Amino acid sequence: MKTFKTTIISAACVTSALLLAACSNDDMPNGKTTTQINAAENIEFSLSFSDYNAEDTVNHATRAAMDAELAKPRIVPMGDMMYAEVSLQRDTTKATPKEKAAATRALTDGTYTIYAYQGTTLKGTLTGIVSSNVFTPTSSNQEIGLEPGTYTFVCCNDKVNVSGETWTIDRANLENARIGIAAGQVITATPRKQKVAFEMKYVGSRAKIQLVADGFPLQNITSTFTSTSNIAASVNFNPATQTYTNASTEALAVTPDYGSYDSQVKNSQYVYFFPGTAGSQLKLTLTGGTAYRMPVAGRTVLFPALALMAANGSYTLQMALHYNYIYLYSDGTTGQYTDAAHSGKTPIGIVVSRSKRLAVALKNAAEGVLRQQFGSPVAATLWSASALQNTQSLTTMSSNIAAHIADFKGEDYTWTSTYSTDGKVKGNEAADYPAFYAAPHYDPGVPVTGSNVGKWFLPTLGEWNLLSRNLNLEIVDLPLITTYTSFTNPPRPGAYPSGLCPVDYGFRRASGNVISAFASTSGQTDVQIPLLSSEYDASNYIAPIAYSRRDYSFYYIQAMLPAHLINKRNSENAYASYYNDATTYIVRPFVHY
Repeated sequence: MKTFKTTIISAACVTSALLLAACSNDDMPNGKTTTQINAAENIEFSLSFSDYNAEDTVNHATRAAMDAELAKPRIVPMGDMMYAEVSLQRDTTKATPKEKAAATRALTDGTYTIYAYQGTTLKGTLTGIVSSNVFTPTSSNQEIGLEPGTYTFVCCNDKVNVSGETWTIDRANLENARIGIAAGQVITATPRKQKVAFEMKYVGSRAKIQLVADGFPLQNITSTFTSTSNIAASVNFNPATQTYTNASTEALAVTPDYGSYDSQVKNSQYVYFFPGTAGSQLKLTLTGGTAYRMPVAGRTVLFPALALMAANGSYTLQMALHYNYIYLYSDGTTGQYTDAAHSGKTPIGIVVSRSKRLAVALKNAAEGVLRQQFGSPVAATLWSASALQNTQSLTTMSSNIAAHIADFKGEDYTWTSTYSTDGKVKGNEAADYPAFYAAPHYDPGVPVTGSNVGKWFLPTLGEWNLLSRNLNLEIVDLPLITTYTSFTNPPRPGAYPSGLCPVDYGFRRASGNVISAFASTSGQTDVQIPLLSSEYDASNYIAPIAYSRRDYSFYYIQAMLPAHLINKRNSENAYASYYNDATTYIVRPFVHY
């Protein structure tokens, strides 16, 4: 259990303190009994201050099960090409030692009241102050005469408004209001050292709002956080029964401040709630900004109707925004993750262009690691055989990048001899054109029953450029670079946010392979290169490079780079000296449907 600091309230430290009295038939002149316990010598009260989400009587297995249910996301459609997963999660933020020390000073100072109950009958109270961890009684009656028996002691700080046996807490005091309950305390007549311990917990719960996107920055997000109906503004607490009732209600209206923007943004301040508030009573409305380059103003989500927020609980209200990619299914139909029919279908690709009826496979048809700093290389699939690696193979060979961007004839290059200089159908030539052969022989892993699904083929740079623009959300065409100037800050196709790979999340969602590189070892730089059918000259083809680098402080850089010249023999790419660890070549087929 996490605690800040324990304050000992010892009656030995004060002139008069709590007095516990046992039963006796012999009344003393002052109304006390002959078996009276001297509280100054035998009673000690201790207060410990629990942090949010401190462990209680719930065991770890049960807590894990509760947290898993709490964090289970609910899907909320948010218009064309976007949806959200919303969840109410237990906050795992830990306070630093410095923050804990400051919080302890702030929370322990003030006035505390202790009530002693036998059943629901009040037997006495004691009020005092805590300053610098020392308790000093201030109430006029410094004694509570108790008969031996079982009692419940209830303690609160001065953020709880005590008026007789009615305790009231206002929303303005929720951040620091604490109540501690010591139930089932057996007080005996035996004059031995007896202790009553209070675990002072927060009355309220708190929550932060977190917005998350898939590998793409959320920009200039503004929002309002409101309640769908009036929620508790103040509550009454009955110390005899330890129950809360609403005293007043009001509408919640908060404008979160998200601070800096990235693929994850979090409201910098907590919002406080009374126990019993449900996530379904809360609504987040986006009022400005963009996600995946799309405006988000007017998109609204309600948080799940999960278990009610508990006292002393800290939560994160998370809204994960996802780009809603369109999948090609094995039966030839297309649909999105949020469609009711999605769960009953099997994706085999992601739609790259609806107008061209073009999709990219979920997995690679072939891959190999040419160079590997850690482990052994795996033979990479070649663009063409050794004897052909300095020979023009396509009649459309060009050093004009614009011509390649406008070229969508990958299927023809793979399956016909129309553009072959040697008259061969490259998709049938495993020895002469390994990459062209690997693509059409791709196995998606499930039977393809849709008659409209064509043959897999090796895409062109123009078709990969459609993936870059439509799936990776670039707003510029892939440029060709022939120089490389920065190792730690590689060139990207356009201005930020460019060079990102949100489509990797779309592949993962359908159990596919990502197209980006991933440097898993500190100090490692990796690249991944798709083999494309766009021939630049007799020795090179053109392909974009996925780059990743992890330095020794584990700062991670990942980028989808512009097009490069790649040597047909795959022994090195034109700028391989900058990529000093693993270089992976992949064949990722495309298909028309």
